[in-house]
Amino acid sequence: MPGPLSRARSEGPVEYRDRHGRVWYVSQVAQLKIVTPSIDGPNRFLVIRFEHEGEKRFVRWLGGDEWRGKQLLHRLFAEAEV
Repeated sequence: MPGPLSRARSEGPVEYRDRHGRVWYVSQVAQLKIVTPSIDGPNRFLVIRFEHEGEKRFVRWLGGDEWRGKQLLHRLFAEAEV
């Protein structure tokens, strides 16, 4: 049975259009578990890659698969530009 990382990868990249109209392909490329002293257990730390014609930008995301939402993609892309 595939785990969360293999399911995310099997969904394929998401298309994202930046403010200049360029199309980027966005995918999850890594998942790390951050162990912190908490009741909830380890947190998932995802590495998200934006790719456009050979250019790659990476950003980190602490959480689940909701990074695929349009509003969050805007925010993640802005963080990857810095």
